[in-house]
Amino acid sequence: MLSKQDRTSYIPIDYSLMSTGQLSSLSRQITVDITTDCFETIRSPTPSKIAKLYSNVDVLVSNLFVLYMARHVNELRDSSGYLAIDRKRINYSSIPRRYKPIAISFDYLIDKTVDQLIKRGLVHQITGYKPKDKKSRGVKTRIKATGWLMDRFKDIYKSSQLSGRGRALVIRNPEADVIRLKDNNKKLIDYRETVETEAMRQRLVAFNSYLQDSPRISLNGKPIVAGLSLYRVFSNGSFEQGGRFYGGIWQSIPSELRCGITIDAESTVELDYSTLNLTVLYHKELQQDVPEGDLYCLAEYGIGEKGNPVARKASKLAALIMLNAGSRVKAHYALTEKLCTMRSKGDDVPWNAKDIINAFVDKHPQLEPYFFTGHGLEMQRMDSAIADRILAICVDRDIPVLPIHDSYIVKRSDEDTLLGIMMSEYLAVTGFKPIVHVA
Repeated sequence: MLSKQDRTSYIPIDYSLMSTGQLSSLSRQITVDITTDCFETIRSPTPSKIAKLYSNVDVLVSNLFVLYMARHVNELRDSSGYLAIDRKRINYSSIPRRYKPIAISFDYLIDKTVDQLIKRGLVHQITGYKPKDKKSRGVKTRIKATGWLMDRFKDIYKSSQLSGRGRALVIRNPEADVIRLKDNNKKLIDYRETVETEAMRQRLVAFNSYLQDSPRISLNGKPIVAGLSLYRVFSNGSFEQGGRFYGGIWQSIPSELRCGITIDAESTVELDYSTLNLTVLYHKELQQDVPEGDLYCLAEYGIGEKGNPVARKASKLAALIMLNAGSRVKAHYALTEKLCTMRSKGDDVPWNAKDIINAFVDKHPQLEPYFFTGHGLEMQRMDSAIADRILAICVDRDIPVLPIHDSYIVKRSDEDTLLGIMMSEYLAVTGFKPIVHVA
């Protein structure tokens, strides 16, 4: 059975990844090694079948290498170190064609690749399960590289360190769409192409190509040679909700460690839009200036004292949940869970969800019509539109930038330029000047 850590922290497999360079050669070597056992027939497999097998091997190798590298640079906080895979055959056919290469299938990825690597001792697997209690969450099967495969990852990563080149070893397959749409159940769905979706795609493909080929990005001196590309996710079957950028390995680096990121051997700075969601509501929806002071401080309403970091963290969580939850009851339940998690990690949280929610509404009565309505996804659409503009401008000006939703990491020498871009693009979208500070 999986530990609590294994159940709550993992990397889900991404079918859109593919390898380059030495990692691609490793995928070809593995394909050759397992071909005979995969096709137990008198006749040799056709070139098309071997090519399909290679595509599935390469997806797995690429994902496992991203996981290895992430662990190596200490990027994953509280991670089990496993990759989650899907062993339900039906789930492969339900994924729209645009989101994964046509070669990826259950038979080739699971039966012919994962299971063969397990037999050879190259992959360790912990089987998932579905609990009898329908209210409890099931756990997907997890795998990780081991033995000879892990040794090859170490050799390839070491070689990339010695080469000094910035090119990524894992990139996004051009067959897989970087503009993703999910339904109300968070399942990927197909959509009709428009001028807008094509334009978004072109800008993001250009950004990914730039980031994967040009700058050398490291964390505490360790090169990051995978996870250097993004995709966008829109929600509830609408391109008017969500749209944030995901997939960058730097997005999972704990905030206190991101100061160790360098770009082309130069130290970096992270600029952040202060209290973005609340600020956008005041500016865009209410057309008024933001109240003075810390928007998350609830000291005058009985939640902690000024400067209390735990109280501010709880308040910030409450704001996020209240904007995204569809009802007050759901918000109360979700915040209660978050507060329990904070307590389990040693935070002194004497307040309950009801008191925090009430205090937040009292502090921001003008925003109450937007709470408990799911309006948060519409706010995400706005901040993602700003991010889209910022990334496009940075690529055009040859400025390597790493976005983290409402903050951006650049070289210190590019700090003033980024600040100007962030100010102007927010002003263009909302009509107001933003508050930007160093994170």
